[in-house]
Amino acid sequence: AHAYAATGVHFLAVGSLTHSAPALDIGLDF
Repeated sequence: AHAYAATGVHFLAVGSLTHSAPALDIGLDF
């Protein structure tokens, strides 16, 4: 659960900083 939470925070942080490449961010996370 802790790792999942950390990943969620990372996803939100990166998503908010890089709106131009959401698909790439998802690809890296999953």
